[in-house]
Amino acid sequence: MNEKIKKIINYKYVKKGKDTLQKKALKSLVAFLFVMIICTMLSRFADSLTIPVITTENPKTKTIVDEVKASGRIVKSREEKISIVEGLKIDYVNVSLGSTIKVGDTLVELNIDDLNNKISELRENVEKEEKTIARAIEDYNKAIESKNQSVTTALNELNAAEKALNDYAALKDEEKDPMTQESLNADYENKKAMYNQVVSEANDTTDLDRNLQDIKDSVDTEKYYKEIEKLQPLIEAKGLVKSDREGIVTSVFAESGGVTSDTIISIADKNSGYKFIAQIEKDKRSTVKQGQEVALTLNNSQTVDKLTIEAIANSTENPGYLDITVILPVGIGEIDDMGELIISSTAKKYGTCVPLAALRQGENNNYYVLAVSEKETVLGTEKVAKKIEVRVEKKDGEFAAISDGTIARNEQVIVGSNKTVEDGDRVRLETE
Repeated sequence: MNEKIKKIINYKYVKKGKDTLQKKALKSLVAFLFVMIICTMLSRFADSLTIPVITTENPKTKTIVDEVKASGRIVKSREEKISIVEGLKIDYVNVSLGSTIKVGDTLVELNIDDLNNKISELRENVEKEEKTIARAIEDYNKAIESKNQSVTTALNELNAAEKALNDYAALKDEEKDPMTQESLNADYENKKAMYNQVVSEANDTTDLDRNLQDIKDSVDTEKYYKEIEKLQPLIEAKGLVKSDREGIVTSVFAESGGVTSDTIISIADKNSGYKFIAQIEKDKRSTVKQGQEVALTLNNSQTVDKLTIEAIANSTENPGYLDITVILPVGIGEIDDMGELIISSTAKKYGTCVPLAALRQGENNNYYVLAVSEKETVLGTEKVAKKIEVRVEKKDGEFAAISDGTIARNEQVIVGSNKTVEDGDRVRLETE
């Protein structure tokens, strides 16, 4: 048997004219091998088009910071009104909602002719009121003078009656007449009674005083003077109403071509600072408390540390949330700036962590990852995706901590692919 094998191995082909059966078989074998090579190349080319190309990472140990965050925005802390005399004609309004104003900025321009007319009208009213008071005082003084004159007249008449009575008493008895004495006595008593009555009436000025006071009360020159005092600076400023503080315009009540009301605009005063209101789910209520120290990161990358929670209240906008309010230092942020409160922060090391890109969710929102596994086929060993159920303990912005023992540390976990990959799909490493 061994000798036959040796003969086959050592056989030398000798051409004898026409091709033998052996020659034909050899040609067929070469052609078959060529076709197989071509098919293999085509198969590999097809695989490169259809089989997903993946990138993988091994699980690693990571320290994950557990932060409770709440998003929100800056709002006005204290709103102040800028007021002016009502009923003045407006030519132009120079601010709008959200405008930033500084001290000295012109808010509105008033009609100067209207201001002058208002001043003239007020002064005329003052003049009329003062004339009314002057006339009332004059009438009062005349009434008092009339009363005093009546007292003087009554007193003179009383003195004359008394003198006549005394003169009669000085006469000799033979010159006296009982009828005359009785008449003189009666006249004296009458004049005395009249005098007492006139004096009493002169002393009683209640009605006169009340009437004068009523007239004074009905006249309010002080009000007109105060209005003139308010308008005079506007006249001197040529109708320009300027701001005496800095802030953000939160409301505008004035209109070009209209008239002023008590308040022309409202502003959030920058000098009193703003406040930041963030919202957090009610189920995280245990993580926050009033007076707790927190940090704030604004969208412009500005970070403010050591802020204090001022208030915690149910959100009126979202029933399932709480409003967390912190007062900002003066000069921090602008109204409507967005940001994020970092309410609490704890760090813990986890032994098995995978990138968030590797984490997938299946039925019932259960988490799983796809790892690379090898499978024997008729064409050889192939790489396929293998589904591994995992339990997530903690996540941050980049990694997820997986319960230890679920996946091996040397497991090739799929973190990216150029096509959709499912459990059992053939895959090809990017490095192959």
